[in-house]
Amino acid sequence: MSKAIIFLLMLFQQDPRQIVEEAQRRTTSQSQRYEGTLQVVDAKSKITEKRWQYDLIGSHGASKAVLRFTAPAEVKGVALLVLNHPDRSSDQWMWTPAINRERRIALQDRSTRFFGTDFSFEDLEERDTNQFDYKLIGEETIDGGACWKIESRP
Repeated sequence: MSKAIIFLLMLFQQDPRQIVEEAQRRTTSQSQRYEGTLQVVDAKSKITEKRWQYDLIGSHGASKAVLRFTAPAEVKGVALLVLNHPDRSSDQWMWTPAINRERRIALQDRSTRFFGTDFSFEDLEERDTNQFDYKLIGEETIDGGACWKIESRP
């Protein structure tokens, strides 16, 4: 592990707010793409994997993001467009290819679960770090990299 990474680990180890602020600072480039897999566990402990691709354009607070599911077949092609604004809540639209239409996600529906996951539509918005309290609840290594578990509460 490099000295710079060790220094960052020491610097941010005790202050979860600094960790979140640094993560946001690192996402200020004009274009980013992420891919990932969600494992959804139902009441019978059956695990379903949902793969997704996330594209982001713009900087924190004024960005546009599209999250697209790529698998399994029942969610493939479903997409969520999020337009983040610095001075108000984001605008969100969901595209459902099976019915060939989009629908706006109303503010009052943002706390509902997102496609059977424990995430809500609200979780997919950018947030102002000053509106939350943070608590470091653990650390672990994932794929050889140090990771923090951080709880945030409004």
